[in-house]
Amino acid sequence: MERTWTHRLAGGLMVLLLALAGPAPAQTRSGLMKQLEGSMLLKGRIDVAADGSVTAVSIQDSERVDPLALQHVMRHAPNWTVNPATVDGVPVASSTPFSVRLVARRIDDDQYGVSITGASIEDDLPEEARLQKGVMEPPRYPTDMLRAGASGIVYLILRVDASGQVVDTHVEQVNLTVLARPREAAQVRSRLAQAAADKAGSWTFHPPAIGPHAGKPDYVMRIPVEFTLGEPTGYGQWSVHVPGEQTRAPWTVEDDGNARMAGIPGRATLAGTGLRLRSALEPGS
Repeated sequence: MERTWTHRLAGGLMVLLLALAGPAPAQTRSGLMKQLEGSMLLKGRIDVAADGSVTAVSIQDSERVDPLALQHVMRHAPNWTVNPATVDGVPVASSTPFSVRLVARRIDDDQYGVSITGASIEDDLPEEARLQKGVMEPPRYPTDMLRAGASGIVYLILRVDASGQVVDTHVEQVNLTVLARPREAAQVRSRLAQAAADKAGSWTFHPPAIGPHAGKPDYVMRIPVEFTLGEPTGYGQWSVHVPGEQTRAPWTVEDDGNARMAGIPGRATLAGTGLRLRSALEPGS
């Protein structure tokens, strides 16, 4: 974790935090703000050698990314060690998309500690060997939450049968992007979670037709669902959220490790797939 990001990062996040805190009384706002985190999801491409070493990293639209965040990722990602892709059981070099989640947590009034909290590296597979979405209409925004200005991200985990029908849903976590007292926050989380889970039950998917994931009796997948008011935070810029409690689905068997928090909103990914990190997210830190 970096502890030297003070002036630019703290100043920018403080503006967002104060805006999120809104007109709450100063004492209440101060207590609520201690719960807030800055967050940023970046996408790019990563090349991994057959021995698991990273040979190249590029960040999508890097000119749009906060320079401090870009610097942090490029300091650590090239030093990762990864379980490489394989062909017939033999390790091979690969070049695949990846995503990475950065989080900034408040240390004191003018200092934030920034760390990489998740990284997801895709399998090097053709499209027909991947999970494909079928019908995925977005959930309706609950009317009462829309009127109240409530917003957040619901992290869903789904179990899908061999025909592509959703047979189980579970909400792993709900991060709020609006400040609320504990009672109101619990209500917002419950309403957004219910709206996302109810709609997800009607979604359909096309399981992999070929490759290592084809022919399974069921599949477990993760998908973040975003409820956003107004213009979303621009790519490469910090957003702010209040993290929710994490819960585990009773039927989950795959462990995604640090990949879970690097999911891309609206995009389903198979749990337990992708190239796994063997090293820490921030080697040597």
